[in-house]
Order: sequence, then structure tokens, then C-alpha cells
Amino acid sequence: MNVGPVYWGSYPGEMLEKVMAVLVAQDSAGCIRRTPSAGDGGVDILIPDGAGWHVRQVKGFTSRMTPARRKKVETSFEQVIDDPRLNRSVTSWSLTVPIDPTSGEQEWFETLAGAAPFPCRWDGEVFWHTMAARHPHVIDYYLRDGRSRVESRAQMLLQTSSAIAGPLSANDVAGHMELLRASLNRDDPHYKYEFVTGPAAHQKNPVPEQCVLAVTTLVEDSALMIQVFPKHQYSLEDAPIGGTMDITIFNPEQGIDIREQFETFRTFGTAIDLPEGSLDGKFVAPGGLGGEVRGGAGRIGPISFPTRHPEHAFVWFTPTTALRSSWVSSLNRSREGSWAGFR
Repeated sequence: MNVGPVYWGSYPGEMLEKVMAVLVAQDSAGCIRRTPSAGDGGVDILIPDGAGWHVRQVKGFTSRMTPARRKKVETSFEQVIDDPRLNRSVTSWSLTVPIDPTSGEQEWFETLAGAAPFPCRWDGEVFWHTMAARHPHVIDYYLRDGRSRVESRAQMLLQTSSAIAGPLSANDVAGHMELLRASLNRDDPHYKYEFVTGPAAHQKNPVPEQCVLAVTTLVEDSALMIQVFPKHQYSLEDAPIGGTMDITIFNPEQGIDIREQFETFRTFGTAIDLPEGSLDGKFVAPGGLGGEVRGGAGRIGPISFPTRHPEHAFVWFTPTTALRSSWVSSLNRSREGSWAGFR
């Protein structure tokens, strides 16, 4: 993929800082980002570096380093030296800004870096262009029309499987669907996609622990399951999976009575099995895989994927036959600790 030159000055600073954070995550899935605050210790991005951290201070400045901007950098740099609030030592520090320094700015930076007990460097416009060239899918996703292309390819994958008249074969998987899957994995900066085919009964088998979303399309007695895996620990934050659920916990006419199990779930967070007909929901998901479910059944329980939000939970459910799909999703609890839509 070739997205052409990026004119960094055409975009707001906050957008550029977000793009750089996602670019860094493509090379280091274990990087840590800090939300800007008075207590961030002057750190924007932490990259594991042996026994310590490489600290990136990212600034979306696209014009010269004015005295006010220099002061911001100096304040952050002093915090990194005096109180970075880290569990490991700082091994290196980078000012990551999409401009290359003038001679005066270089002199100022060298004076600033001279006080550090670790190596420092200015990663400027050339570095940003290098990162963009290495990961053009990130630039395409955030600054061009890549987001809509990812969604359309996911829909094409589902439509391709639905158009097959008979059971899925190895040739089906190896052909057009494999090309679409490879395109999704290349173009989505937050998630990677895998698929599994086989008898329809396989949809009830457990999905891999790292999977945060799965969609199954049934074709006669076969099924195609698209499994979605985070590429880095901020995937669920940068491209959230969310929505609302309505769960019927008591309906004698339908033979539903899970009041006791539901209370245990709410109190202790233990997994709960939802009988058929008890679950309705509308979900937003990456790759255009969101949708609506009516009269479903399933299971809610904890997930093992390392996320910054421990309230994430694993949700699996099978909707009505009419929708011919099944899902796994990761949803957030509300601030009050209850699930949206429970009834």
C-alpha cells in the first residue's frame, strides 16, 4: 500500500499525537500510553527496552518551537528526570515531533538533553515519514478513507460466505475469502482477523482466549466463523466494541427464570448462561461486524485478554435462526457497575 506523502501540518495536533501512538503500537504491542494529566510524569508513550523503558514525549507541533512550546517540553523532560512515576528505569528519551529542528532549536535541545543520565534524541519529520511508510495502513485508516475500506471488506467476507450454495470447502477458504482476510489483517491497525470453517455445531465450541469478537455465518450444515483479535493493548480503546443488551431474567411464559444466577453474576462477577430467547442487543464492532440480535442465548463471563479496563467482559451468544449469525463481544460496564439494558 502506498498512501503518498503526509502533510502533517494539515491535521490538528491531537490527531497527530493519536496517529503516532498507534504507529508506535504497530512495532511494539507492549507499549504503554499515559493519558495527559498533571500526574503523567512527563510521559506519553513507554516502550519496553530491556530492563527499562524508552520514553517518547509526543508533541503534535507542526510549526516552529516557540518559547511556550519549549517550556512544555522542558517541563515534561524535567518530570521524566525527577519523578517519572515508573516501575523501571528510563533507558532513553525521545522528543517525537513532526518537524526537524533549526540550528537554534537543535542547540536548545542539546542543552536540554545534556542534563539527562540517559541518551536523548529528536525524532522529527523524517522519523514521522519513516513510520508512515512502514505502516501506511495506519495513515490510510486515520487520515484517508481506510476505515470505511476495512468495514466494506469485512462485509464482503460475510457476503461471500453467504453466497455459497453448499457446504464450505477448502477451495472456498483458499480463494476469495483468504484474500479478503489478508486485506483486513493488513489494513486494520487495531485488530487482526482469522476464520474457521466446519460443521455448524462448531459454533458452540469455545473461541480462543485472546478473541474479543467472533461472527459466525451459517451455510446449510457448514459455518464460517470470523474471529477478531486485538493487535495491541489499546485496540479496545482506540476502536471500541460496545453496544447495549436487554436480558430477560424472568418470564414464565417462555420458561425463563435466571434470577438467582443473575444475582450471583451481579454480586460476584461469575459467568452466567443465558437461555434462548432471553437476550436482545445492538452492537458496534470493528470491521463493520456490528449488528442487532433478537431472542438470543449465550454466556457472559470474564476474558483473559490484557486490557487497561478490567470491567471488560466476555460475551458469547447465538441469536435467532433468522439472523444466522453468532457473536462474541467485549462490552463495558456502566459506571454504576451494572450492565446496560438488563431487565
